[in-house]
Amino acid sequence: MPKRDPRFNFTREPTWTTKPGGGYVVTEEFKRILAQPGFLNDSNGAQRALKLYPDGSMGFRLDDFSMFGQACFCGNVPYVEGALRSGEAPPLSTKESAYEQGYASLVILGSQRLGAMDVPGAPKTEHLAVLELLIARGLPLDLPDIAGYTALQHAAMQHSLQDHEKILRKLLTSGADVNYQNKWGSTPLHGAVMRANVLGIDLLMEHGASIDLPDGNGYTVRGFYNKAGPAVNAAIEKWLTRRSGKEEAPMTGKRCERCGVSQKDLKICSGCKTVQYCSKECQRAVWSTHKKGCKTFDNSTSVTLIAHYRDSRFAQTLPIATLQRGIAAGLPTDSIPMGQMRGNQAPTNLPASGKQAVVKIQIPPVLKNPDGSYNDMMVYTQKRDFACMVRRRDCPKEFDRVYDVIRTKTISQLKGYFSAEIKSRDEFAVKVSEVLASQPW
Repeated sequence: MPKRDPRFNFTREPTWTTKPGGGYVVTEEFKRILAQPGFLNDSNGAQRALKLYPDGSMGFRLDDFSMFGQACFCGNVPYVEGALRSGEAPPLSTKESAYEQGYASLVILGSQRLGAMDVPGAPKTEHLAVLELLIARGLPLDLPDIAGYTALQHAAMQHSLQDHEKILRKLLTSGADVNYQNKWGSTPLHGAVMRANVLGIDLLMEHGASIDLPDGNGYTVRGFYNKAGPAVNAAIEKWLTRRSGKEEAPMTGKRCERCGVSQKDLKICSGCKTVQYCSKECQRAVWSTHKKGCKTFDNSTSVTLIAHYRDSRFAQTLPIATLQRGIAAGLPTDSIPMGQMRGNQAPTNLPASGKQAVVKIQIPPVLKNPDGSYNDMMVYTQKRDFACMVRRRDCPKEFDRVYDVIRTKTISQLKGYFSAEIKSRDEFAVKVSEVLASQPW
């Protein structure tokens, strides 16, 4: 049995003061902070409010809601349908509990907490169906709770909703405000980026979410998305490219260039090594068009770089976005294999002809030091089965060419993804004539 790569989780376990199941708690301190005019920021209690909101919600109990509110939370279609038909349902603009939650938010929160639970003897949880019923009856979708969170904001932040994509699409296509700002000034997109919810980011951007609305501290999504991790970077930059009207970069998503099918085992064109196909049939069907721009690795399209392997004691890299999300912000994060933090790994078992790969190259924010020395580039593959540094003194012309391409042809101006040929332990060629789309790693 192959040895498993140990995993590490950076999530800081939160501590709560509110007793679970004792009812929502809205302290006088929280009320005073929320009562201030305008958006919250770091000078008027924003950080404290960010702790008080989830802490108080730990007291959640179903009995704090009406029977109709409970049915919405539990995804109980028969009860909701019957109450709407008989006229016994409260006005759909009603807010319930000390957190002043609307029925759209209750459906979302119930879907997140209960998911697709199947309890013997209990009605099936069908939150999407309940949401559709309520929307058909004129449900207000942008009712904010005590802190300004709407149903869409809750849905955009969550990863574990039952029918997540369908619920998000239903909210968006039914008129939920994609740019609604809560008490902190955060939009649904702010929340999705902070939680690294790629599905939420994708759908919000598809429906016109702004990346330039500042929150209470003046932070815009445009200003901080590139610090939120590679998966967020890839999702945002895909939509920035589309909105600009520019042609999408090669390898935008794992899909066939011809038919668009998404699957894991796509084949790459053996010539340019930047275009993917699901089958030989699809490749043959577009060859007459593709061959005009199919450029192979040569002196005009690529450069050969020299790999440098650092002292293994200093060769670990830390996922900064995950650290900030998990430890600093206390948000849930996925466990990361220790191997994904290697900054130093020579390739092994290379065939004589070399190996094709996609590499990520990160250039230093500060290229030249006051003493005249240059900082190094970092290079690695998705699996980190090849990871090294590139020093300018080992290949100055080639180093400068890669640096210039990343500075002028990528959105971030700090990193780029390229098709590469790993020739040996010490040399690899990088195709700089075509910058690939940002990848989620």
